Amino acid sequence: MNLGEIVTTISRRLGDPAILKADIVTEVNKKLLLIAGQVRMPPLIKANEAITVNAGDTSVSMPSDYHHDLLAVWDNTNGGEPTIRLNRSSLYKSYNRSETSSRVNEVAVEGSVLWVRPKVSQNVELLVDYYRMPQTLTNDSDIPEGIPPDLHHDLLVCGPLAELLPDSPDDYPVKERRKSYNIDRFANGIGMLKNVYPHAPRMRVVLRRRVREF
Repeated sequence: MNLGEIVTTISRRLGDPAILKADIVTEVNKKLLLIAGQVRMPPLIKANEAITVNAGDTSVSMPSDYHHDLLAVWDNTNGGEPTIRLNRSSLYKSYNRSETSSRVNEVAVEGSVLWVRPKVSQNVELLVDYYRMPQTLTNDSDIPEGIPPDLHHDLLVCGPLAELLPDSPDDYPVKERRKSYNIDRFANGIGMLKNVYPHAPRMRVVLRRRVREF
């Protein structure tokens, strides 16, 4: 289904002219972003995107389309693959923050920021692989990325429908049944989509080992 078909189907199911096309499109794109955050879809992997850590810095913003899962990092200035840590706290645990180097040894991503150690003494270009955000659907001919056509209805019709059903005090039980039905269909669609990509790459972090003394 393209965006136009999705919107037409939702609008027909709603039967409420007060709900505008723009409102439906907004909800469809919200659900598309949510789906891309819950299911790792290899078609959304972006590879070898360049970002630069400036001299004297310990962080850099990830690319604007970064969504989740830092899959790989390559130090393109010096060569070598920095170790990916679980989070910023793990990255800087038991670390001398005054240390500097010309290369990046370890990284961790939090939110949309990539933290590095040690502090770099020169500009360092990093190449990063990650899951990007799906393209926003704007034109009627736009096709959702990464989602097989047979799952479009459950995910991008039923999902938005559950949020858009109009309030009607007189038909509250009916609305709740319809909402519950669409929520169930959406959840079923998420499960089926995960089955489509059972071996999708995921972020693999290296945990610090604890040294025990006996």
